[in-house]
Amino acid sequence: MRDSLVRMLFGVFLLLLGGILLLGSLQVIQLDQFLVIRGINVVWLAIFGLAGLGFLAVFLANTRQWWAVIPGMTLIGLAALVGNVFTGVVEEMGGAFFMFMIALSFLLIFLVRREQWWSLIPGGVLLTITAVIALTTLFKDKIPMGGGSIFFIGIGLTFLAVYFVRADGERMKWAIYPAAACGAVGLAVLIGFSPLFNFVWPVILILLGIYILWRASRKSQMG
Repeated sequence: MRDSLVRMLFGVFLLLLGGILLLGSLQVIQLDQFLVIRGINVVWLAIFGLAGLGFLAVFLANTRQWWAVIPGMTLIGLAALVGNVFTGVVEEMGGAFFMFMIALSFLLIFLVRREQWWSLIPGGVLLTITAVIALTTLFKDKIPMGGGSIFFIGIGLTFLAVYFVRADGERMKWAIYPAAACGAVGLAVLIGFSPLFNFVWPVILILLGIYILWRASRKSQMG
């Protein structure tokens, strides 16, 4: 029954989308101006938005159909983007919102179906990309390496979250290695492009030298 409902919703979506595109190709309507109210394209907003809500309904009716949340959230994000909902000051944030909706779909899968732990990885990666887009849009050139440090730190936090998740009663210890590597690269980039760079690295080298001398003195005393 639910599979039939999904097919029907998808069929209606394709029918409406194809019909509007055909009318646009025949120049019966101007797609960029068709049913635009206060700058918002109601047609695209309704078509993609309703299609997204249809998939979400399938997901909410039975969380075993977890796959439905991905096209559902994606289509809602696309509805806001192509429907020109983002205007004025937040117009440049449309791309970040679209990526956030896709990221949210994977995070929702993990929240309701914990056995699908893998969804944390694409969810975290896409959430990181959302943060990079948003911050580089808001702060322009003030973000080190165009958000490179934020990207690596975000990926590191993603794998750190996977590390704390248990699959079949066991913690996934392997995730700590990419978490540490990405986190270290992110911090190195952040420090390297910071005014504190000239002070932090000398201090790190001094502390490292003190540690090596301390270990050497302990070994000589024990020997």
